[in-house]
Amino acid sequence: MGLLVLAALLASVPLALGLNNTLAQTPTMGFNTWTAFGPDIDEQLVIQTAGFLNNLTLSKLGYNLIVLDDGWSTKERGVDGRLQADPKKFPSGLKALSDRLGGMGIQLGLFGDSGTRTCGGAAASYGHEELDAQTFASWGISYLKYDNCNSVKKDKQGVREQFELMRDALNKTGRNIVYAIDDWGVSNPWEYGISVANSWRTTAGLSDTGEPASWDSIIRGLDNNAGLGRFAGPGGWNNMDFLQIGEPLSEELTMDEIRSHFALWAIAKSPLFISTDLRQITKDALGVLMSEELIAVNQDPLGTPGDLIWKQGSDEIWGTGLKGGARAVAMLNRHFDEDPLFDNSSITLHWHHLGWEPNMPATVRDLYQKKDLGLFTNNFTVVVPDHGVMAIKLTPSKFADSFDAWRPWDCGIETDTGTHGVWACFSHTALDYPKLFGYTIPIDKTVAAAMGSVIALLCVAVVGLAVGWRLAVTRSRKAYKKWGEEAGQTA
Repeated sequence: MGLLVLAALLASVPLALGLNNTLAQTPTMGFNTWTAFGPDIDEQLVIQTAGFLNNLTLSKLGYNLIVLDDGWSTKERGVDGRLQADPKKFPSGLKALSDRLGGMGIQLGLFGDSGTRTCGGAAASYGHEELDAQTFASWGISYLKYDNCNSVKKDKQGVREQFELMRDALNKTGRNIVYAIDDWGVSNPWEYGISVANSWRTTAGLSDTGEPASWDSIIRGLDNNAGLGRFAGPGGWNNMDFLQIGEPLSEELTMDEIRSHFALWAIAKSPLFISTDLRQITKDALGVLMSEELIAVNQDPLGTPGDLIWKQGSDEIWGTGLKGGARAVAMLNRHFDEDPLFDNSSITLHWHHLGWEPNMPATVRDLYQKKDLGLFTNNFTVVVPDHGVMAIKLTPSKFADSFDAWRPWDCGIETDTGTHGVWACFSHTALDYPKLFGYTIPIDKTVAAAMGSVIALLCVAVVGLAVGWRLAVTRSRKAYKKWGEEAGQTA
């Protein structure tokens, strides 16, 4: 009897302690209505957008989900206590809309809120989590974006608990619903996100409805994600906010900035959500959103989140590991100097940044141009324009099991015992170009070990000299004292 009770308790643990939905093994891709249309959404607009996703072949690349953000529901709940779609905007109801989109190969997602009201003032889910989860499931919803506006809980633990209530409610429905929480990073959701949701926002919004994005906002979102790769992986991802690509969102961004934005979001393994009016999108912006090889990096089955692996001044390198031992890298020039003569920057990627031995040949491929650049050994150097990026894939000439085990945040120099040496992440900044009498010394495990031995010997020598000096002084003092005593006796 006791064993049966214990088994029942153990069976209930996943619902209580984890998300347990096996979804989002790669970052979610799709379309969100917010920055494109704000609350001004309706049934026909959604169906039209689904048509554009199909006709522009975006859905074939993975953008096969439309999420209705704030604005789909009424201010108050229905007489049955349930959330309800605005009948003027969605006269057929959301179940009918979900079915129709499903017939087009497009899934339907919804916005929800953990507070007493949504950000726009509509009815929200505080105190109604189980009822609302059941309602979403009955409508055939496949994705829930769950915000934290007008939250009753103001502390970090309280915010987490509110998100957990909806997690558990979704688990109980028995329907596969990708769960994305959004508190704009204020509760450090990456610290607990993997047990609560399939993605979590790491930053504030990059732009608002109808407002163009700026390069500063793109960089802010990127900076807020630096160092967070280790918290994410298959089933749970750092969400860096919607892609700011397509008019009017990107009208103040250069094409170099747009390409940098997409490449960095793809390599960091952020969910990729278009949120622009596809009726107005330009050919160039569409081309970036359809960058197949970067999308393949984002959706790589190894599921290694990208992160910052090197930084020096305004130059940065972001990288990720790919299934089969390859690496994908974005070499970014954040240059802000107003003098155009100094806008370009020469950036060198060293193999030790990627967990490889320096003498191993690797094929370098331009991911935007879809073109191999040649076979390189030790390093790869390229000139990058200001605010631009060089997005590349590096495929090693040989494969070792350790290649798939590499993570961007594991960038210390390893000792023979497998532990990390004295250099931590980003420290390669100081080690890439060490010079001795004008000669560059490549830093690898052998050189690092030799340097460590030399430093150790120098330390021993310094200690030995100090001890010897101390002994010599002591002897001198004793000798002087003895001489003084003998001189006094003689006198």
